[in-house]
Amino acid sequence: MLARLPFRLKLLAASALALIVVTLALTAVHAAQIRQALHAQLVDSAIEQQPFIVAALAAPLLERDYATVQAIVAEAAREQGLAHLVVADARGTVIAERGWSAAMVDADGDTPIVGPDGKRRIAFRTEIRLADQHLGEARFGFRYEHVDAAVRAVVQRSALIALPCVALTILLVEVLQSRLTRPLLQLARASEQVRRGDYDIDLAPSAQRDIGALVDSFRMMTDEIRDRIRRLTESETAQRRLLETAHVREQALIAAKAALAVQTAKLEQSLAELQAQERVLAQALEKERIVTQQQRRFVSVAAHEFRTPLTIIDGAAQRLARYADRLSPAELRERAEKIRLGVARMGGLMDTLLDAARLEDGAIAAESAELDVAALVRQVCERAQPIAGAVSIDVTLPASPLRLRGDARLLDQVFTNLVTNAVKYSGDGRRVDVTVASEAQAATIVVRDYGIGIPEDELPRLFDRYFRASTARGIPGTGLGLNLARALVELHGGTIALASKLAEGTTVTVRLPLDRALPAPASPQAA
Repeated sequence: MLARLPFRLKLLAASALALIVVTLALTAVHAAQIRQALHAQLVDSAIEQQPFIVAALAAPLLERDYATVQAIVAEAAREQGLAHLVVADARGTVIAERGWSAAMVDADGDTPIVGPDGKRRIAFRTEIRLADQHLGEARFGFRYEHVDAAVRAVVQRSALIALPCVALTILLVEVLQSRLTRPLLQLARASEQVRRGDYDIDLAPSAQRDIGALVDSFRMMTDEIRDRIRRLTESETAQRRLLETAHVREQALIAAKAALAVQTAKLEQSLAELQAQERVLAQALEKERIVTQQQRRFVSVAAHEFRTPLTIIDGAAQRLARYADRLSPAELRERAEKIRLGVARMGGLMDTLLDAARLEDGAIAAESAELDVAALVRQVCERAQPIAGAVSIDVTLPASPLRLRGDARLLDQVFTNLVTNAVKYSGDGRRVDVTVASEAQAATIVVRDYGIGIPEDELPRLFDRYFRASTARGIPGTGLGLNLARALVELHGGTIALASKLAEGTTVTVRLPLDRALPAPASPQAA
């Protein structure tokens, strides 16, 4: 039906409809902006009112002074311009209300609500708290009539403006159509003829200068199109031949690129494998260098460790040989005691080396038997005191025996190492504290000294084989003691931990379970 209407009517209707649509869109946008602005003002007012409402109602609600609450509600609703104000206690029971009832204002958000009177309001709620104690809830709201009235006014003004605009648009379209549309319709029909491939155009000249120039340009354009079509046809044939040649060359280039990519991938893979092998080799060489360096250091230290007791034994033996007839029985016993201590020191060093070797091979022998760990620690401290010099070893033991199952020889070696280390690194005139206690089904042995201490950055490596702290330079030692002690403690199902501060001392804590038997020793073949 619309297709049968004259073009003039179509143009008029389209213009009027477009103007109406634009007017409605602008009106809707303007109304939404006004509504949003006024709504935001109400929300800001609600945010400003919340602290005052909470501050005024918190104390009366805390004291359950409901008469004061009702008075405050009435005064606040009147002075603050609130449409309604409802207050409920912590259990949700309404105490006071002004305006709408509690059931009518059970809302909190940006959407207005409609009451029985048909008027809209926007409602809010806020929690009343005092010192983190929930005392109740206040629900309040503002009237929304002025927002709706402002929006209606905008719509009415827009409608009054749109009617004259529609009339003016219809008049302008009519004038322009009479002067411009007819020549343009002729050009449109000629364009459709050109589109179908018919370039024999017969256009009547136009009385208007601009339209006449347009008609002349259209004729020149049709002539130019005919000439270009001829040239394009000739060029298309030549390009088709070039494209066929280029396609053959492109296929050859793609094949060459594919072969090159395969070779490149193979070379990159080979390079990555060589780099990985290089890194593995470098790591192995570095590890071998460190191990070799540690072994050399260990051999030097072990030789020195053996030389010291041998020197003591040799010196005491020479004095016995030279002055045996002139020494008193007490002096003879003293010389013999020095020889015995030197032999014991060498024996302990040899046990340490042998146990370290067995531990590395996984063939260390351990015998499980019941023992009193407190008595064992006491014996170790008594043996260490004569060689401690000016260092005092203070021992704190439980009142009753502390029994567990373990290998007394291996545990003796652990405690002897810890106590002698504490004595060596304490310095003259200081003390060593040794404490044995029972806690949480475990025996806890703490050895603490107040000596040179250990740098913090070296603590993670203290239990490594052959490692010695930088503060231990010049002090005899092999670097095997703590490594062996940790392995023997773990063999008994226990743990060992070390804490130290430079120049303040070191604390070593050993925990051994009281209800665990030792595992069977592994044979060298199994290892």
